[in-house]
Amino acid sequence: MRGVFSWNGVRSDAFGIDIIEYPKDSRPKRKIDRYSVPGRNGDIILAQNAWENTERTYSIRIGDGDKHSASDLAGEVAQWICAPNGYCELWDDFDQGYYRMACFTGPFDIEALLMGRYGETVISFDCKPQRYIVSGKTPIEIESRKTIRNQTAYAARPLIRIDRSASGGGGVTIGGTEFTIDSIPAEGLYIDCEEMECYDGAGNRQNGVVKSSSSEFATLEPGDNVIEFSGKVKKVTITPRWFGI
Repeated sequence: MRGVFSWNGVRSDAFGIDIIEYPKDSRPKRKIDRYSVPGRNGDIILAQNAWENTERTYSIRIGDGDKHSASDLAGEVAQWICAPNGYCELWDDFDQGYYRMACFTGPFDIEALLMGRYGETVISFDCKPQRYIVSGKTPIEIESRKTIRNQTAYAARPLIRIDRSASGGGGVTIGGTEFTIDSIPAEGLYIDCEEMECYDGAGNRQNGVVKSSSSEFATLEPGDNVIEFSGKVKKVTITPRWFGI
């Protein structure tokens, strides 16, 4: 087994890449605010409910030493790794069942070996701190009042889709947050609680038609979360985005 990682939907074995060394199993650093008070021993530390980005690094070898030299593949691999802009999905078979949102900022340098027949390099991705659970990508359809259980220790920020039964508005309650919607678009309304954006099925922003009882976007807290709706809401579909650290 050569090992596999996938970046932006493309697997490393599509380029015949061998993973020489997997990333170390590390956890992100919690964000804290530290204050020093004159005349007082130690610092006051206020821990935030947030974590810093982490780095995920792979040592890889490209080229098969025969038909495909390192120079033959270097351009293709560089384009695959370097072209995406912003965060993309990253997973590997070392940490199965999880994926990360990562970005690559470079550099991408290859050391040629055996007269260019092989090449080795180190690729480092800058990752959001969450280890997203693959099962959290599965949408949950809700057609009447329902309780969703978050079995992790962390509050998830879901993607919510709202479909209407007829023209008009309605309300959706998720845990302790109630959304009031002035008018539900015919093609459906999306509330992205992670990106803090609302948009319709065509991608048009709809922030102005949604009001939150807490002035915040909803979270699925650890434990049970009650989902209910009213008015012209026909169905709510929740992609929970469960994660660990």
